[in-house]
Amino acid sequence: MRTIVRSSGAAKELALSGVGGYGFAYSMVFLLPCLIILYLNREKLKPLNHSKYLIASILLNIAISSIVILLSGYSIAIISISTIITILFFFNKNKIIINSIIIVLMTTIGISIPYLINRYYFQLLELTFGTNYYAKIRDINVSLQSSEVSGTLADRVERYLRSIEYFSHNPIFGTLSKADLGKHSMILDHFAQFGVGGGILFLTIIFWQVLQYYRYEKKGKLSLAIGIAILLIFGLNNAVFNFAPILFILYPLTIILTQDNIQHNDIKKI
Repeated sequence: MRTIVRSSGAAKELALSGVGGYGFAYSMVFLLPCLIILYLNREKLKPLNHSKYLIASILLNIAISSIVILLSGYSIAIISISTIITILFFFNKNKIIINSIIIVLMTTIGISIPYLINRYYFQLLELTFGTNYYAKIRDINVSLQSSEVSGTLADRVERYLRSIEYFSHNPIFGTLSKADLGKHSMILDHFAQFGVGGGILFLTIIFWQVLQYYRYEKKGKLSLAIGIAILLIFGLNNAVFNFAPILFILYPLTIILTQDNIQHNDIKKI
């Protein structure tokens, strides 16, 4: 996966032949919550022909998507999917107490991660040796020890700060050019390039559908999960066209198929 997305001769050769790693891996982050919601609401899919094969296919795709995400080595994908799974199994927009507990729990886990990395540093290095997570854990530990960001994490932070700096220079109109931007956060880059107006417009475009479906969805789980995935991935990376079929076709279709008031004939038509 990493070989495919690097700027090497091998990567370019693979790209020209239609193979892409980054978009494929992060598409799975958007795909997985849709599949999980479909499986959790599998009783509503029974009016469909060959529903047993459909449910088996959903389970198979959940397994494959999970493996792709784990083996891709993208830490943001792991963080995103961990957050998404927590939301899918515990969140309910009508239960304030449960949601508050989830927020406190996830915040506690987030704060504990640096301590856990420091406490089990050598065990984690041994466990992740030979994978892309090895360098990430090493860089995080070095950063914690020295109080300075280093390694691949430092490069990522530098890119974010570059976009923020360009935005601060001209927050109204932006740079109107993306030549020198960080190019590692689609959200920050839009604010830097087009100013506050362009940035807000971009946020409105990418979150409009999610907000609409969140109101329509009974428990709000899938819409919130998709919204957080968009925020993390678009905020910490660049978006690609691979995301479009899932965000604009599969996600709305999943919402429709899992509604309580959908009729047998409606499912047939879909």
